[in-house]
Amino acid sequence: MKFYIKEIRQKQRLSVRGLSKLAKVGKSTISDTENGKRVPCLITLCKIARALNVDVTELFEMEEKDFE
Repeated sequence: MKFYIKEIRQKQRLSVRGLSKLAKVGKSTISDTENGKRVPCLITLCKIARALNVDVTELFEMEEKDFE
């Protein structure tokens, strides 16, 4: 699974800390997801999407290996 949170966050000139405050999730959740160390639950993805003012489907892309 490929996440685009970092790219979207940086385009909006938000820091990890700023996004974590807006989304009401931990800084480590944002950082770990951006660095591929964590796959957040759907509720967390929805919080992040809302904070970034994007549709949740814009935050990630499924890869073929995800279906194996």
